[in-house]
Amino acid sequence: MLVSIIIPAYNEESDIKDVLDSIKKQNYPKENIETIVIDDKSTDRTAKIAKNYDVKIIKGQHKGVGAARNLGIKKSKGEIILFVDADQVLDKNYIKEITKPFNDKNVGGVTGLELLWNNKNIIAKLSYLKKKLGYETSSLVPLGAVRKKIIQEVGYIDPKFGMYDDWEFAKRVSEKYKIVRNRKAIFYHKEPTNIKKIYRQCRWTAKSTLMLFSKKEFQKALRNSVFILVNGLLPLYIIFLFAKNIFSIFGFIGIILFLSLEFWRSYQIFKITKWKIAWLTPFYDAIYMVIVLIGILDILIKRDFNFGV
Repeated sequence: MLVSIIIPAYNEESDIKDVLDSIKKQNYPKENIETIVIDDKSTDRTAKIAKNYDVKIIKGQHKGVGAARNLGIKKSKGEIILFVDADQVLDKNYIKEITKPFNDKNVGGVTGLELLWNNKNIIAKLSYLKKKLGYETSSLVPLGAVRKKIIQEVGYIDPKFGMYDDWEFAKRVSEKYKIVRNRKAIFYHKEPTNIKKIYRQCRWTAKSTLMLFSKKEFQKALRNSVFILVNGLLPLYIIFLFAKNIFSIFGFIGIILFLSLEFWRSYQIFKITKWKIAWLTPFYDAIYMVIVLIGILDILIKRDFNFGV
């Protein structure tokens, strides 16, 4: 099958070489691989580096990852579309394995197994573990590959879902077709390694959560909001705990909720990964969600309800 790899890239000069090198090393017929890099108005050397490879470079309009992917899909020739991020690295058998399930005509989408690339960095490890539990326990995860004709049937990616655009797209595909997870289709992801990158993620999480409400995805929006509140209000629980009035009860209840939720998450993550660092995820979740909650309040106070990308 001819596959088209869609790679959105905005200022990815430090990562684009690794992902393109990993595509070049694929154990899959090279004549059946089309690689499309969407240079999403980068201001660095991303496009210049990409030109050293056998890729098609398309100029994007910097309207978000979803919009960039849509642009790549429309310009692609492949029967199968592969969604690859610029900060990923593919195992040499990734394309061979991610396309195998499509031999079943009922399969519409396939997802692989995500591993951590920069696993020596503690921030990257905690960032990876934060989403690992969801990927392992959820029946609906972002798709690594999908038939192009199905995209034309169910509709393109909706960029207005923000960071949840891949989830919403997978949901639409799953309503009509079978989605398969092939754990032999291994890819590695580079997680944020510093506070600045984590902060940007937190702000995008805040906006994307509000986008869920605006798009009437209330079940997921409420589930996310509860998790944000239980973790993000931890500093308030601690303050209330030392209050000499009825607020101390609320502080006690809040801390119990936080510890119960996070102990369960840490235990589940530890069972899956066997990483001792899993027991530090409560601290990471609390800090992350405090920033997310501040971001939500900032949007609401400023009444910045323009959820377009």
